[in-house]
Amino acid sequence: MLGDRSPARRRNRAGLRALTMAMVVLFVAACSSPVSHLVLPGDEGITFGIPDVKANQPYTVTGLAICLDRPGAATILRVTPVNPVGGLRIDAFVATPDPFELGQSVGGSWKQGTLHQAVAEGENINFARATTTVTHTCPPINERPNPHSTPRRIMLFLQYSKPTDTHASADETAIEYVSGGERFIAVVPYGVALCAAVDRTADCGG
Repeated sequence: MLGDRSPARRRNRAGLRALTMAMVVLFVAACSSPVSHLVLPGDEGITFGIPDVKANQPYTVTGLAICLDRPGAATILRVTPVNPVGGLRIDAFVATPDPFELGQSVGGSWKQGTLHQAVAEGENINFARATTTVTHTCPPINERPNPHSTPRRIMLFLQYSKPTDTHASADETAIEYVSGGERFIAVVPYGVALCAAVDRTADCGG
């Protein structure tokens, strides 16, 4: 009958809605990606001390290679110093396939200037292959680079500066990323010290 609002009809519609919702939940679960985490291969920490850095003078630093702890993908959102002293800041970054795995040199641990200026000074930053997505698991520690294969690590080039002529530093770096639809922060033992003209701190030769 037209306009029938019987209990049986309402129950059938309710059952259809429940079935539709169940199918949506199953579809979302089937399409969700596994979670992978960014790690520093070998867990070896390092700190670079750069001498006699003036206020607001940019420096590009390299040596931060990352990869995944398991198959999947992770997208880098932000890179920041952890508990910075003296106003140390990361103003910009670029991530590329690891040049070392391609049999190339990086050009040095640090260069004065912005990311683009560092290239002119010999830093090997391949902007054409820049990416924010990490898709490879870490290679074995003792595995020798194969320049004919796709690099499994991503190299981060970081542009630093400080607001004054005094010492500025941080012993760790935080990498914020998304994997499997969730946000995470990886804190790695990678530090930088922008030293004062006269600086007796440990990372600046003191």
